[in-house]
Amino acid sequence: MTEVVEVEGAAALAAYGRAIAQAGAAALSGPREELGERLVGTLLKTFEDPETGPQVLEAFRVAVSSDAGAAQMRQWMSSELPRLGGEALGKSVTDLSEATTALIQVPPLHANAAAAQVWGLIILRYILKIEPVASASHEELLSLFGPTIQRYYTPVPA
Repeated sequence: MTEVVEVEGAAALAAYGRAIAQAGAAALSGPREELGERLVGTLLKTFEDPETGPQVLEAFRVAVSSDAGAAQMRQWMSSELPRLGGEALGKSVTDLSEATTALIQVPPLHANAAAAQVWGLIILRYILKIEPVASASHEELLSLFGPTIQRYYTPVPA
């Protein structure tokens, strides 16, 4: 991974992380049943934004094609994204486990399952450009992926 890609990728991931954290905080502050749809909507907006989209997409490409990129993404997903989520909610969290159990009230495995859905959407739509997901409207994708992501973020009874 080149230094330029690392710097641009880190900046794009930070912007993406802030957007996802703010969407999650807004959904947790508002109707919980809208969390999945808000997160998917934020994902689509971020990847299709002419400024952040190409950088975030490059960070995702590098993450799946190099050990250094995978390490950077792993660190971002396990500590930076949870920190940003906590910050958006006015809380201090340090890792994914703490963020999912304390803030979202779901097991960490649920957050990983949601991430797997998101990664699949990103790869099919933006990297491989496989139809029909590549040209589906935002509304179609929100109605298809929103409930799936929502299920992962539904609190598990103690």
